[in-house]
Amino acid sequence: MKRSIVLGILLLVVLNFCNTLVVVKEKTLELYDVSIPLLPTKTFETVLEKAIKVIPQDSKIFVLSERALLVYTVSQDVVKVELSDSAVDFAVLDDGSIVVVSKTRIYLYDSNLSLRNTTTLRSSILLADSYKNFPIFLDTSGKVFSLDKNFSRIWEISGPEPFVGIRVLGDFLYLWSKSQFYTMKFNENVPVLESNSRLTMDVRHVERFRNNLVLLDSKGTLWLVSQNNLKVLDKIDINARSFASYGDYIYAVTSRGTIQVINVLFTTLKSLLTFGFDAKFVSIAQIDRTVQSSQASQEVSKIPESSKLSEKSQEDYLQFYKILNLPYEINSSCVIKDDKVYALTLTGEVMIANVEDEKVESKKVGFILTCDPVMLPSGQIVFGSWDKTVYIFSEKGRTTSVKVDSTISIAGVVTPYGFGIAADDGLFYFFDSSGQKLYQVILSGWLVCPPVAHESFGVITLDWLGILRLIGFDGKEMWSVVLKSAKQASVALSSRFAFVSIDEHLYCVELASGKIVWTSQNNVTFKQLVATETHLFALGESGDVFCFDFSGKQIWSAQLNPSVGFLITHSGLLIVATLDEIVCLNQTNGQVVYKKQLPSTASSYPVLSEKGYLIIPSKKSLIVYKINDVPQKGWSTYLKDAFNSGLFTKD
Repeated sequence: MKRSIVLGILLLVVLNFCNTLVVVKEKTLELYDVSIPLLPTKTFETVLEKAIKVIPQDSKIFVLSERALLVYTVSQDVVKVELSDSAVDFAVLDDGSIVVVSKTRIYLYDSNLSLRNTTTLRSSILLADSYKNFPIFLDTSGKVFSLDKNFSRIWEISGPEPFVGIRVLGDFLYLWSKSQFYTMKFNENVPVLESNSRLTMDVRHVERFRNNLVLLDSKGTLWLVSQNNLKVLDKIDINARSFASYGDYIYAVTSRGTIQVINVLFTTLKSLLTFGFDAKFVSIAQIDRTVQSSQASQEVSKIPESSKLSEKSQEDYLQFYKILNLPYEINSSCVIKDDKVYALTLTGEVMIANVEDEKVESKKVGFILTCDPVMLPSGQIVFGSWDKTVYIFSEKGRTTSVKVDSTISIAGVVTPYGFGIAADDGLFYFFDSSGQKLYQVILSGWLVCPPVAHESFGVITLDWLGILRLIGFDGKEMWSVVLKSAKQASVALSSRFAFVSIDEHLYCVELASGKIVWTSQNNVTFKQLVATETHLFALGESGDVFCFDFSGKQIWSAQLNPSVGFLITHSGLLIVATLDEIVCLNQTNGQVVYKKQLPSTASSYPVLSEKGYLIIPSKKSLIVYKINDVPQKGWSTYLKDAFNSGLFTKD
């Protein structure tokens, strides 16, 4: 009895306070914290024999074995119901009811595992799923149908050939036969056909990622395809038996029983690491973390926390790749396109370094360059110079120049229609992508940090008087608010807010109205801000890192050495480049999970590309690491992303 109670408590802690990977083995059930997808940490293990299927929901884990249904809960011990028939499949409805299917009967249990209804089947069931409070079944004749709780048939679907698989994901129902794949969307609880495509593989399982699908075939190959027409975008052969998804990651169980973590990008599948052994199948619990229990809090200390990566995990996650030596000392951060890295020198050169073939070249362009470059979607580099000129530099070395009325000393910003740049006399210029001037806006003085842009609102500027402005992409001022006069500052964006640091002050401003939502004064001057959609991270002048929620409450802080910059990765780590180290912090609690000495002193902001290059400038060289990660969506680094675009987009 005591063991069961503790198990329930521990399950609540794991499910409510982390995203959990449930791993089923032949004789055990294991839970892994995958809040940081590339750092799975085992949090619990219990004996569980011959499980057929596991469904986590809310603060419960439902487990079906051949002759029993088990539910692990918090308020009760492990609840178990013996089954009179051999179970085939089961589904959990939104209200907590459970439908269990045997070869000849369907059983309906309420959330307390009391039997409420049962019926005999006309044909045997192969698979069960559910939409809201309606169970959905695939029978051996290849028909798909749904029942209500009285087991009255609501709808039935049959095709030119028998269906062999079903999958409900959100409001979509996916059906497939041997040669056709159907996408249906529920309308008033009834599926309506949206598209069908020819199928060339034997599909066993389906998950959705953005507008794409990942299909598992009978040979163990994972296929990334377009949902609209099943066009193949990428595939990866890992001999997978099953898989589950969390965010943009796949946890696939291979034929060897190992679990392989795969990142699903927009058009590619990228294998990252392998862990575990003897796994049969996995499931993901994505649970609301706000649910709390005083009983559970007494047991939190019993769950082991990972404070460091194992040596193998370090090797898989981050690898030193090379140093690219440069003929001139660079004076800016970098931008990356494919294998090419671009940076600027104080004396007016554009440095171009190819990461793979190590070819380095320079092009003399401007007079004095003190700004950072930004990259347009076309791959062109935009920057200003002290010779009162805006330069648009192409990948092939061609340069377009546009004269303005004053020197330019800070970075520009990409807009949905081209780019914008601020001159030191307080004029802000809007250009189209070819360099044609569109609008000119008079500000009240020079800017103290690069302008930034939000695709839904416009360009945000902060001048030396402390006036924060929102300028629409049509050149018209939308609002302005006075914060605090400044010599230097930092701005980061989320979907709804602009976060501004001026000296030791931190401001949150609503983008739609210009209203100051909150302000706080700290004992540290912040040099850089990055943000997700839930948290703000600030880097202090001394190297300390702070995490705030969107109410301004400090969640944690970490003391590090003086740093040049930091960024957020998609897997949930903060990568901090101190002057002499790379330090990886757990985004959730600020703990150091990895630390590595740099081969030379860092001189500017680190950047991370979609191809997994982590670049750290070091005056006359570029330090290159390969990393099994990509930038976090949102405002992940200095000037937002690997392109230093300065543009916030919501996709």
